[in-house]
Amino acid sequence: MDLKVFIIKKFSKFILFFIFIFFSQASSVDQFENNKVLITLSSFNSLFNKGDYKEMVSFFDLPFTIILPNKTLLAQNNKKLISIYKNARNEQPKHYKYSEWQKMSVKLLNNEIAIVNTMYSEYNNKNEVFFTGSALYTLRKVKNNWKIISLTQYKPYNFFKVD
Repeated sequence: MDLKVFIIKKFSKFILFFIFIFFSQASSVDQFENNKVLITLSSFNSLFNKGDYKEMVSFFDLPFTIILPNKTLLAQNNKKLISIYKNARNEQPKHYKYSEWQKMSVKLLNNEIAIVNTMYSEYNNKNEVFFTGSALYTLRKVKNNWKIISLTQYKPYNFFKVD
């Protein structure tokens, strides 16, 4: 084999190896951040289910916006945020017990912004689903932690992957 061809082949393999390493590391970094986003939303939901509003506010970066089909709510401080979520909990039917994520799809738009499409179900005292809905969350990375900055509710059962 010609020395020049040998060097080109070895160099090409070397370059391909580094390209592979670069993309697999980028992918693992993205997956790590995706997992952090999912943990943030799961932790928030757990606190909402417990009614622990004072701890729940640590998962938000204010101002926070909720876009509903017929109105928009804005929380510019923790007191308003707690009020919005207490009202949401109080407006649930008497048989409401808890909410649980059914599907979640994360898309990192960049290093600081992520969107998460979710489908959730609400359960009654008999642990039966009585409602399923969808919401699109936007999160911002603040001091290496993902914080919720908005959510948009939309037609139930309209889940789609964002990646």
